[in-house]
Amino acid sequence: MSAFLCSQDHLNLIVNATPFPSENMFKLLLQENLRSLSARYGAGTDEDCAADYTFEEITPRDLIARVYSETDSSADLYPAIKKPLTEERIIAQIRKACECYDYQACETNDYHETTASKLVTLLLDTYQENEKLENEAIWGI
Repeated sequence: MSAFLCSQDHLNLIVNATPFPSENMFKLLLQENLRSLSARYGAGTDEDCAADYTFEEITPRDLIARVYSETDSSADLYPAIKKPLTEERIIAQIRKACECYDYQACETNDYHETTASKLVTLLLDTYQENEKLENEAIWGI
C-alpha cells in the first residue's frame, strides 16, 4: 500500500466540514498524515513539504469552488464538481476527501485509536453516502 501527503486544501476541506473548525484540528490531521508517511517510508518524509501548510477557515462550498473553479474547463473531468455545485456534490466531495485521508493516514498500528481517525469516522457517519456522486468525486484535492 502506498500513501501520500494530503494537500493543504484537502485538510482544510475536512476540518471545515466539522461544526467547529480550528487550527488545532488542522494541525492534528496534518501530523497524523505525516506520522503515517514516516511509518511507511521513514522519518522526515514530506515534513518540508508541509512546512508552509496553514489553516484557512472557509466554507466547504467556497473551498471546492475555488480549487475546482466552476468555470474551469478541467472541472469537466470530475462530474461531481460540475455546475451546479449542489449540496449533494459538496457532501460527496467531503466524504471522498475523508476516505482519502483515512487511507493516507492509516499506516501506523494505532491509527484507528487516534483523534484524527475518530474525526474522519464521525464525518463519514454524519454526511449521507451517495455512492454515485462519491465515485465521481476527486480522491485527493
